[in-house]
Amino acid sequence: MLNAQVITALLRHILTAVGGALAARYSLDGASIEAIAGGVATAAGVAWSLHDKRSGVTRSNN
Repeated sequence: MLNAQVITALLRHILTAVGGALAARYSLDGASIEAIAGGVATAAGVAWSLHDKRSGVTRSNN
């Protein structure tokens, strides 16, 4: 099963690749890519949190 650390690492690498592609295709600057990646990461974090809360999964903190 994928844990939160694996998911965030994968998301970070995917966003890096997407950001590089956008920069190459549309000549975006670093600040624009950071803003887009930050927004996507925030939205993904909120979605993940909502999913956890709605699924009612209880996890121990080990």
